[in-house]
Amino acid sequence: MPTHVDSAQPRDSRLSLRDHPSFRAYWLGEATALAGSSVSAVALPVIAAMELDATPGQVSALASAVMAPGFLLALPAGVVGDRSSKKRLMVSTDLAAAAVVAVVPACWAADALTMPVLCCVAFLLGSLTVLHQAAAIAIVPELVVPELVPDANARVMAAFAVAGSAGAYGGIAAVNLLGAVRCLLLDSASYLISAWCASRISSVHTAQHPARPRTGMITSIREGMAHVLRDPLQRPLVLTMAYHAFAEGIVTTYFAYYLLTELDYGDIGLGLVLGAVGVGSLVGALVAGRLVRRIGPGAVLFVGFAAYPICGAPLLVARPGHGWWIALVA
Repeated sequence: MPTHVDSAQPRDSRLSLRDHPSFRAYWLGEATALAGSSVSAVALPVIAAMELDATPGQVSALASAVMAPGFLLALPAGVVGDRSSKKRLMVSTDLAAAAVVAVVPACWAADALTMPVLCCVAFLLGSLTVLHQAAAIAIVPELVVPELVPDANARVMAAFAVAGSAGAYGGIAAVNLLGAVRCLLLDSASYLISAWCASRISSVHTAQHPARPRTGMITSIREGMAHVLRDPLQRPLVLTMAYHAFAEGIVTTYFAYYLLTELDYGDIGLGLVLGAVGVGSLVGALVAGRLVRRIGPGAVLFVGFAAYPICGAPLLVARPGHGWWIALVA
């Protein structure tokens, strides 16, 4: 991952992220796109369950379409992001995502919206998101001086938490005012804004590596996986996160469907629960650094994973009604 910027840039420790306009453009664009995606996170389950009367099997297919790209393309996307212009990849994936999201309102207007169409849109959007994130994560060290990379990452996580929460709450209003299908146009517009912001990122000078033969994608993926699996720190972290993502994916598959149909919370209840996730993410981003400094990263990971099933337990026994809804929000 590149960690050097233009040598002409001052390295004064008093510099702040405000002195890095490219990072500000990046930060604004990514937060805007995430807010729009959070609107879609409210709208898509409502479209499937309420507009198309989806069955549990169809809901599972939709969730699989959303998550499959992360499993299938994560490693190739890392290679593509490393070999391609990160700025160009971010702009092109944002523009493509804007077009893909707009397909749903277009099909709905033409009375041609079906679950297969919704699944195809979800898969394409997920694929573009994986490619975009591969570049967006790797480009941060190129936008700020090395001393500010930790602050930049913390600022990004906090902004994403706020954008996710605001997008979920905005999704409630959008679904009620515009309808679930029409509010996807907001997500499409957010991708266009993100593409414009990414286009304003200035070119930077990265470290020049010695020329070496370019290996194939399969070879690069194999070498990267072998390095991770040999590393005594990265191996358990990667395996732990993989197990966690698998378990969370099972819950996520039916989470919105369960709240909308079995618990009858409606789009407002669903949006408020999803918004609470964003608020919790913001709180976590604000206190994580302090906790790590006090008890260490390993202890923070252990406590977080141990508390996760406890927080999910109310889903097992929840019933319709405001009391259980408040418990799920908490």
